[in-house]
Amino acid sequence: MVFTPSVSGPRWPVTYLSEQAAVENLAEVSEADLPNDAATKSPPRSVWRIRNGQAITPCKNRASYFIRASSPELEQQVWQLAAGQIDELPKPPPGTRRVVIATPANGGERRFSLQLGDALTKLGHEWCVCSRAVACMAEKMNTDIFISSCFWTKIPPFCPASGIVSLLYVHSPYCVSPANYKHVSTYDNFLFAQYGIAELEEHLRKDGKNFRQLKTYMTMSKTDFCNSPKKRIAYIGYLHDQRRRHGLAKLFQLLDETEYCDFYGPARIWRNAGPHSWKGEIYVNGPMDVQNVMKPAGIALVLHAGQHYESGTAVMRDFEAFASSCVVITEKTAFMQENFSDCVLFIDTEKSAEEVFEQIDNHVKWIHAHPAEAVEMARKSHKIFCDKFSLEGECEKILKFVDEISDFHACQSSEAVYEPEKLAISNSEPAV
Repeated sequence: MVFTPSVSGPRWPVTYLSEQAAVENLAEVSEADLPNDAATKSPPRSVWRIRNGQAITPCKNRASYFIRASSPELEQQVWQLAAGQIDELPKPPPGTRRVVIATPANGGERRFSLQLGDALTKLGHEWCVCSRAVACMAEKMNTDIFISSCFWTKIPPFCPASGIVSLLYVHSPYCVSPANYKHVSTYDNFLFAQYGIAELEEHLRKDGKNFRQLKTYMTMSKTDFCNSPKKRIAYIGYLHDQRRRHGLAKLFQLLDETEYCDFYGPARIWRNAGPHSWKGEIYVNGPMDVQNVMKPAGIALVLHAGQHYESGTAVMRDFEAFASSCVVITEKTAFMQENFSDCVLFIDTEKSAEEVFEQIDNHVKWIHAHPAEAVEMARKSHKIFCDKFSLEGECEKILKFVDEISDFHACQSSEAVYEPEKLAISNSEPAV
């Protein structure tokens, strides 16, 4: 077998099914890239076709196959398992856990899942980030821990007898909506990055579920601080939000005229608006990364969607800004006020677009006029992030939580009779 680095960066390698069959990002192969007969013929998955140097499967659901792993060898083995070439993966080395993370094609969730994998590598564990069709084979991968995104609740959790601890990552109002309780309630164990889950907890307990939860954050790995000058604003996100649909368009129009602001976001959203400051879209496996654009700019404008703003939930963009050593201009959410009140610059987005722009412009003028103070402000927020909210720290919390669950399962299996109210594992940091 031959392995070479991916063109999208050295972090996740291109893997080869054979010396001729290169596999890279099957999820992004379009219909036009397929041979004419690919949509009508469905040979076994073990039969792969090659086009433009890529291996593609002729199945209509080929977009279901996305695999990244902690090593080229493990990634190769998972591809062989998905292709039906092997029946089971060898067990991980003693003392090493194997974590399977189910992720959808959504850019933010997939980016976080890969970051989570990197943090697990630093702690000496194996991981595989994959899409639903592959994640369902977690038992055949000899998995210790299975983590599913909230958008993938249709993947059934694995029973305790399998030895797999299944966790559902709740980071979106999607999961805590009553319409989705029936999907969520298939799980017992939750990682909550979303505030306001009291009603969901009550529903699960009434349903007889042994509800266990850990408050965690969708965050970033530790970084070294960059004391470069803080000169430009980098904004990454959408042009509109339901909470302030019209106000944002006017705000970005005013920011576009300043020539110190760079916008990044989906082309379908920004292209029609036509701002001169729009610099393109950031893809999960593309040449640009969020930190690659935030760090040189030095100033991050972070605005929150309506649900996150109202609940005070921290989002991944907050931590991306801190990890990039930026001076952060943002709203007064509960999380920001509680943890970063004296080292970020706040704005009140409930005011008119013109007033919000004036607040941002005044902050930028202060940063330009006080470069040393701005660097120290960024340094302080970066240190708080590294000390309290790094992904390495969150991984350690999750692994400890898994140990508690495993101990509970072992205790439960040794008792013939037990009382349900005694089964809940207390959370060392309760969800808000």
